[in-house]
Amino acid sequence: MRTRRSSQSRRSECSTAERTEIRFNGEWLGKLSYAEVVRLARTITVARILERDDFAQRFAAHEPISISELLYPLMQAYDSVAIEADIEIGGTDQLLQPARRPRRDAGLRRSTRSSS
Repeated sequence: MRTRRSSQSRRSECSTAERTEIRFNGEWLGKLSYAEVVRLARTITVARILERDDFAQRFAAHEPISISELLYPLMQAYDSVAIEADIEIGGTDQLLQPARRPRRDAGLRRSTRSSS
């Protein structure tokens, strides 16, 4: 609940309640075909994903990292493409922004991103 309240206060700093829309990514991620996921995966490298501290530390410690975990940041980034976001407010786990290429390929401009 603390996270939700924090998100709501950050959101109010960027936009009015009337202009704020809360969506759940299952709405668009659930519709992606395997071919679309593969096409998205071509927009980012494993090396880029491993730059995230959480993955870098686990990789250096030879701890397992599943393929689904590697896809997670890409799917988070795709969220902004799917909803054509102007502003994103996310947690610190969302610092990786591999969406630049998917956004460009979709003909969208780069979004503004905020994290806490």
